[in-house]
Amino acid sequence: MRIAILANPRSGRGKALALAEQLGALLTARGHAVHQHRTGPDLDLAVLVGVAGMHADEQPGRAGRADRLVIVGGDGTVHHAAQAVAESGVPLYHLATGTENLFARSFAMPRDPARAADRLERDHPPFEISLGSANGVPFTLMCSVGVDASVIHRVEALRERPGRRGGHLAYVGPGLAEGLRPRPARIHITADGEPVTPPEGFTGTAVVSNLPAYALRMDPAHDADPTDDRLDLALLPGSTSAGAAWGFLRCKLRSKAIRRVRAARFEIRSADPAAMNPVQIDGERPRAKLDTEAGGTGLPLTLGDEGEGSLIRLEMWERRLRVHAPGLA
Repeated sequence: MRIAILANPRSGRGKALALAEQLGALLTARGHAVHQHRTGPDLDLAVLVGVAGMHADEQPGRAGRADRLVIVGGDGTVHHAAQAVAESGVPLYHLATGTENLFARSFAMPRDPARAADRLERDHPPFEISLGSANGVPFTLMCSVGVDASVIHRVEALRERPGRRGGHLAYVGPGLAEGLRPRPARIHITADGEPVTPPEGFTGTAVVSNLPAYALRMDPAHDADPTDDRLDLALLPGSTSAGAAWGFLRCKLRSKAIRRVRAARFEIRSADPAAMNPVQIDGERPRAKLDTEAGGTGLPLTLGDEGEGSLIRLEMWERRLRVHAPGLA
């Protein structure tokens, strides 16, 4: 079997590279053709396709398309590679080294190299799942506007400082700061062209999900189905920190009182020029990268009142992602 491995050297404070080496050694010892490559947020499609094609010039006599593609990193690594992986058509396995590892959890992918090697060797038809698209930027998990996005903005601002640690502890300070000065969204939302928020707008957090998994197993869209070509919206009202906390607690309790809407297309606009309306995608602050081929306008860091940053259009991405997940069989 031909297996390509892409590892994010920054993920898990270097743990990703060590796990990738262990996995590669195990698979090579079992007689598989393995090609390893380092990746990051600027992964180029040509690089991915080259790795998935096993670099015929580097492995004479063993050329050919990869049978599996392993991404070693966190959910952010999967997010940045999603478009390229979908374009390659090679089934994806996520060997997770991030904080929440929601993609791996959704598909029952163990992070132990030996168990991962066993799963990779199992012959199983790949799952074909939809990807969401936010202004032309594909996502696997979710895109949201409101308090959770604000916390992520605060976390990433701290991570830019030297010596800052990752993991769940990185969220403690930003979470407390958000509790003291919450930044809820004030927005209008339509689903398949029909309004789902009142004329005066909605205040709180809006989460649009493709997969059901969410941080700390709160899972606002716990019944989202990535194969149904629909996205799932959960509205968590709250203008104060207590209100926001109660909204996410209700998610944890699987409350039926939460307003949920399933649709093929959502549009989100600002309802208040003074509101910050922070945005997150797959657990990261948007990079506002233009995607001219898809006709995207780029995803704004915050949802403004006018111009290109005044609208988030969420719909299905044009290609499906193939996932190697025999653990779900």
